[in-house]
Amino acid sequence: MSHSSVVPPRSRLVTRREALRRGSLFLGGAILGGALLPRLFAQPPAQDEPSYPSVDAPDHPIAKGRLSMANGKISVTRVTENHVMISGIGGNIGAFVGEDSVLVVDCGSGLPPATEGLRKTLKELSDKPVRYVVNTHWHYDHTDGNANLRGLGATLVAHNAVRTRLSSAHAIPFFNATFSAAPREALPTITFDHELELDLGSEQVRLVHVPLAHTDGDAYVLWPKSNVLQTGDLLFSGSYPFIDGSCGGSLEGMIVAEEHLLTVVKPDTRIIPGHGPVSTRADLIASLEMLRTVRDRIAKLRAAGKSAEQAVAAKPLADLDAKWGQGFLNTDNFIRLVYSL
Repeated sequence: MSHSSVVPPRSRLVTRREALRRGSLFLGGAILGGALLPRLFAQPPAQDEPSYPSVDAPDHPIAKGRLSMANGKISVTRVTENHVMISGIGGNIGAFVGEDSVLVVDCGSGLPPATEGLRKTLKELSDKPVRYVVNTHWHYDHTDGNANLRGLGATLVAHNAVRTRLSSAHAIPFFNATFSAAPREALPTITFDHELELDLGSEQVRLVHVPLAHTDGDAYVLWPKSNVLQTGDLLFSGSYPFIDGSCGGSLEGMIVAEEHLLTVVKPDTRIIPGHGPVSTRADLIASLEMLRTVRDRIAKLRAAGKSAEQAVAAKPLADLDAKWGQGFLNTDNFIRLVYSL
């Protein structure tokens, strides 16, 4: 089926099956900040078929970040009466209590004590069973805990491309890293191409694919009745985003995605971003304006024949640094990222 439009035809499916187990990711500035960044951004040796270190190696910065993330402190933010954002153990996690079950969006680290912390938090939220776990994309900081929620009877739901990415080893050159394939039992069992609707009794929850933005498998989750939107990494609220060019992500795709999200939200919609605090439409607008500014300024440097390092030296985003450059990617590395796409 074609992914030609951002707002695709709607389809409907409600079933139950099983979920996944993965290693953890790296997104979250404190985990891979500081001294780890030079190693992550180091260029691999030139060769015909580049190979990159496995993140499973204990001395890889991402493996070390995985351990740090697992020991993160969980915090809970009330979004609505039946909806919370859980943060501190990876990308933001959303949990919604429906009529007879709980839906969880993304799930952070799968290592102890993060696993026990998440289970305890969900139990305190509701004694209803976790029916679905939705992944907004394949990155480990959003998928690592899925197998642990499988034990609660949850079914893993994701876009087709998420299953594809998890099914085989995948390299992200920007991080000088290769991520292992997930085992068979770790793959999503319900996938969709364009849009999917899940029935939670008290609310119909929409999952909508946005092509080639942060990755090739991004989906946002919308609760129309509750007026809540969870964006996954289509929105890094208050910081520069990581964009995964290794699987189709692009700066222009992120801009198109956020333009679309603006057509979805209302003035008072509560937004759970992939990273950052619970946000508003104004925060989404600010992010979109930043991305457009970056695109236009970097395009001028490219047109002038500047290399990535020459662009970094030119400081084209100096006025944005204080607001946007204090997260996972500092301003210099974000410029390098944009050049790599």
